[in-house]
Amino acid sequence: MNSYIAFQLLETIAAESSRKAKEAFLEEFLESSFFVKMCVLAYDPRITFHILKCDHSEGKGAETFDEDFLDSLRMFSERTVTGNEALETLNNMMLRLDPESGLLLMRILNKDLRAGFNVKSINKVRPLTIFSVPYMRCSLPKEVKLEEWPWSSGVLLQEKMDGMYARVMLDDAFGVEAYTRDGQDISCLFRSQDLSGVTTNVWHNGEILVLDYEGNILDRKTGNGLLNSWIQKKEMPEQYDLRYVVWDVEKDGPYQTRLDFLNDFPGISCFRKIMTQKVHSEEEAMDTFHMFTQSGGEGAIIKHPGGLWKDGTSRQQVKLKMEKQCELRVREMLEGTGRNADTFGSLWCVSEDGLLATAVSGFTYDLREAISKNWNAWNDCIITVTFERVIENKLTRIPSLYLPRFTEKRNEKSEADTLQYIKSL
Repeated sequence: MNSYIAFQLLETIAAESSRKAKEAFLEEFLESSFFVKMCVLAYDPRITFHILKCDHSEGKGAETFDEDFLDSLRMFSERTVTGNEALETLNNMMLRLDPESGLLLMRILNKDLRAGFNVKSINKVRPLTIFSVPYMRCSLPKEVKLEEWPWSSGVLLQEKMDGMYARVMLDDAFGVEAYTRDGQDISCLFRSQDLSGVTTNVWHNGEILVLDYEGNILDRKTGNGLLNSWIQKKEMPEQYDLRYVVWDVEKDGPYQTRLDFLNDFPGISCFRKIMTQKVHSEEEAMDTFHMFTQSGGEGAIIKHPGGLWKDGTSRQQVKLKMEKQCELRVREMLEGTGRNADTFGSLWCVSEDGLLATAVSGFTYDLREAISKNWNAWNDCIITVTFERVIENKLTRIPSLYLPRFTEKRNEKSEADTLQYIKSL
């Protein structure tokens, strides 16, 4: 297989609307080592090419490329070539490649093959092809028969943390490993921490919070912004500190046993076991939830004491949350008027499946200027949007959001929510 053939195969998958048919094509095409390597380069979150969004439309020559060429792209990810040299190298590649091969190269470097499949699809038909982080997601109350839970003996309730999710393990041989939900390596955040006393060789699930020099926990938008900056620089200023609040470990057995396994961590460690209480009715759970939100918290999670750990959505842990928030993908800037004429009016955003589209506002003037000047860093990124409900656009009849407001940029995420999930909130 070469680049021209691979591009045609991607177009074949993209033209197919049936999910099962896409997966059937993937199963066939992933027999090719070229196709596998192409998918790994495009979707492994640990591979970053350090090139801002490539704006080449297509190749200008007549050449295709093979697996050796794919291997050579490591020069960008490993920063063998950088800056102007990297751009010149890329331009020379585009001058040689035929139109289809040039387009394929752009899709690989932009980390999106644009064929309607993702890491989950690939790993479903060919397990472990792409590195991904296992994650146990909460259900919503209406999706679970809460009346069947063991309220008389007690259901576990925890405050919903408001930071950056991290999967962390302290390995006897290799030291600390840490990844975001999206698979970004954030081990650098923990290497300067004293982790003595932390159980080794087991994956912890929790959330990173940032503390200022007075020990105050920063809000998620500020804290995650600092974390993303430190991850890029691979160092953390001394005036800040981390708190890693742990609520689970990836072990067999019921949740109560896993929670008991998390003995209180040493005071010198940044690890902290999440505070947990038992509630004996849905009413008591909601009263505690409202207490959290009224004091500025994000919400609460209730957990079945017998729940098992799984990679996927669990019916045995349920998120209680007042505000509706979803993740959308930024597509374009819409023209502004008056004071915003020189920047933009709102950002046009879509769900991951493209079935919902809405104009998101709620930006400060300074942020509008920053987005306009650095559009490459925002185009196609994921943002969190706060809204009231899903509605239908009266003109286009396409699902939209009522009063969508920008909340924060999510650099650690590569996928937005689907319309089905947003409707379920």
